[in-house]
Formats: sequence, structure tokens, C-alpha cells
Amino acid sequence: MTCHRQILADYYACEVMTERDAFLDQNFSKNFVWHAGEPWGHGSNLASWQSEVMHPLLSALSAAHYEVHILFAGSTMNKPDGSGDGTQWATGSGYLHGKFVSDWMGFRATNQNIRIRFADFFRFEDDCIVECYSQIDIIDFLQQIGCDPLPASNGERFIYPAPTGLSGIMMTSQDETETMNTFKLLHGMLFDGLNTFDGEGLESMSMEDYFHPNLKWYGPGGIGACMSFKEFQERHQAPWLIAFPDREVLGLDNLICDGPICGEAWFQSVEATHGGPYLGVPATGKTIKVSGIDYWLRQDDVFTENWIFIDFVELFDQMDYNLLEHARSLQS
Repeated sequence: MTCHRQILADYYACEVMTERDAFLDQNFSKNFVWHAGEPWGHGSNLASWQSEVMHPLLSALSAAHYEVHILFAGSTMNKPDGSGDGTQWATGSGYLHGKFVSDWMGFRATNQNIRIRFADFFRFEDDCIVECYSQIDIIDFLQQIGCDPLPASNGERFIYPAPTGLSGIMMTSQDETETMNTFKLLHGMLFDGLNTFDGEGLESMSMEDYFHPNLKWYGPGGIGACMSFKEFQERHQAPWLIAFPDREVLGLDNLICDGPICGEAWFQSVEATHGGPYLGVPATGKTIKVSGIDYWLRQDDVFTENWIFIDFVELFDQMDYNLLEHARSLQS
């Protein structure tokens, strides 16, 4: 899978549109299936990925270039029973830098330097990329241009560092024992921890068994970063479970581990009832599905860092609140 890692690293190294298009033509299937989150949705060919997602984004930025914080690869182990379907994935995350010089998503260019958080999971067949799950932190972008459609974040804004104490760029496969230790911790946390909430106390999930007391939890725009396990529970987990008390983690689209680091893409893989207020939106009683991407770093027997993307546009649409429409009104 070293080849897959290098292909992904080369993809992020492309800085000129013509160079990037040539790379896509050479390394991506023409029938490339993509899942980009809202407002883009899904597509089933490379041409639509380029015309609907990537060209508008990259054309909005001058001197666009990627700063990659995390890159690794593996075979997915995404089922609740710990098995997988054998598909091969490579993933990357970090910042897309550039000056916002052309309108994008209906927002006027501000001519300021911005950094857009991104996360991509690419599926390979042989050495060809055939599918992806991608997320952009839209709320973080809107906060940077002064069009935040949500109340003030409980956590700290704009804190999204690279992994601490090691390189998150894993260009070779890591130790298999370490990889399995990471998988066991993550699988236990997702399916034996999160899914055991009793509807009353956070202690019912035993999250302290999976996270270090000094956890650094880098939540998406709208939630913000929590700089300890206590802050994570108070500033994110408690409000989230008040809003979505019966949420359940279902089977994931992919889950890969590589030594001490792991990640997953979960598109509509968390289901819940919107039973309480969330970030200013009162309960609707609707069944909602949540999409996102997560990364974790393990040290010894616990996770010490967690990077999170949540498709808030999709989530709030299901709660009858159009985030992008409200944000655009703030710029008019």
C-alpha cells in the first residue's frame, strides 16, 4: 500500500489546475464515485467531481496549496463485528490554503488568506482511485469570513494542529501489532462505548476507558476544540446527547488503522432522534442521520487526540434550518 500512499501524496502536491487535471485523468477512474457532503451531495463520474466540487473550490483561491497533517492507508475493518470487506483505502487531512479571490458557494470573495479544513478517504482498486468520501469544514470557513450562522462555539475556534509528538504522514505500513491495538481500542469505543449510553449519565459509556484525561479534541466549526477530556464531555458530549439522546453508531463506510493512528468515514452512519435543542435549533422530533469523518491518535492504551468533521449543512437541513441561506444573509 506504499504505492497508494504515494499516489495520494502526489495528488496533494499538485498546485496548478492543469497539473491536477492531468493527475486525475491518469490516476482516477472515469467512473469515479464521490460523496462530498452537502451542498454537493454525490456523483458517479470524474467529470462531475471536477466540475461541481474541485474546480469551483480551487478557482475561488489564488495560490491554492495543501498542507497535509495526516496521511495513511489500510484495509477497512468497518463492520460492528470487527470484520471488513477487504477494500483498500488511503486517507489525507489538513488544510487547503489560499487567498479567497473569487466567489464560492454563493459567498462573495473577501480577498483574505484562508485555510480550509479538508478530509478525504479514497478507495483503490489496484492503483486506480475509484471512490471517495470527502468533507470540508464549511462552518470553519464561514467563521473565517465573518458569516457564522451558528451561536458562539462552546469550544475554542480555529485550533486544528497536526498530530503531537510524531508525523501523521505514514508513507510506509506501520507495525501490525500496534495497528491491531489501535483498532481494538477504536472498535471498543465506537460499538461498546458510545452505543451503551443509557439516556441519563455520560458515565454509562465509560469514555474514560478510551481517552486520556488531557485529551485534545478538535471539533468542527460550530463546536470548536476541547482541551481536556472534561471539556470534551461538558462542551460537546453533554449538549450532543441532550439533542440526540438515542443516537446510535451503525456500520461505517470505512475504518482503517495504521500503527497508532486511525480514521473512519461515516456518511449517514449515525442515526438519532432530534429530541432536544442543538446550537439554537429547538427539537423537531425528527429522525436524523449524521455524516462525518474522524481521526484518532493512540498513545499507550488511550486516545490522546481526535480530529472531527461533521456535515453540519446536511444535519441542520434535517432539522429544518438552512445554514448556508442564513450565512449568506449575513454577508448581504
